[in-house]
Amino acid sequence: MELRTGGMLATVTRASSHYTLCLSGDMDLDDARFLRREGCVLVSAGPPRMLADLGGMRYFGCSGLNALLAIRQSAQDNGGCLYVTAMSATVERVLDLTGTAKIVADREQVLDCWPDAPI
Repeated sequence: MELRTGGMLATVTRASSHYTLCLSGDMDLDDARFLRREGCVLVSAGPPRMLADLGGMRYFGCSGLNALLAIRQSAQDNGGCLYVTAMSATVERVLDLTGTAKIVADREQVLDCWPDAPI
């Protein structure tokens, strides 16, 4: 499934055990709200595991980070996890400044929750 909202392109694919989310472009407040709502629905209704590729993001601010953390929390509430597999320099800077890189991009933490994760 491919969705374009504002300046952001979101592609979601589903495997039997997880979702893969690829984001590119610029995420504004409306895009972040959309991502939060739809991402939480996905991990609540389907497999509660998500791999997120943010390597194509040009703009990613606190609203995007909050959406990502909400999806992570929803996944955890359903026995799963979220793992960021790739990030642009912009995303990396936001995660580093906020100290959240260790929360969403910690490989060991994901493997504890999902031992056969394709990472």
